[in-house]
Amino acid sequence: MSARKAILTISLANHLHGTPIQGQLDSEWAMKTSSETRERFDNVGFDLDPADLVPLYRVLAERTWDGVLIGWCSRGYPERTELFENVVDACAEEIREGKGMKLLFCTGPTNLVEATMRSFPVNLLRL
Repeated sequence: MSARKAILTISLANHLHGTPIQGQLDSEWAMKTSSETRERFDNVGFDLDPADLVPLYRVLAERTWDGVLIGWCSRGYPERTELFENVVDACAEEIREGKGMKLLFCTGPTNLVEATMRSFPVNLLRL
């Protein structure tokens, strides 16, 4: 049985800066972790559109996520509080359905790896 963890990272980077989150995720994981550690995670980026949360509900329901990381741009600004609450509510629905996923929060835009590793320390994972 594999302990590979499926992590969804929800980000506004594409909406705000025209930069899809998957590239940043791949780059940050490559710089901060070993290939052995990267093999233990399936990191999937999700580019959030604040005007349409339906795709978020779909991606949350498509598979069982071990963790969902809500990015800094969605939660680090008072003017986006309502959006952040809506994203958390979408995630909470999945948690209430018994899917057992964890909510993860980064402390800034380049802290994606550390946020995941706090919740899923590599030394506790078994392949």
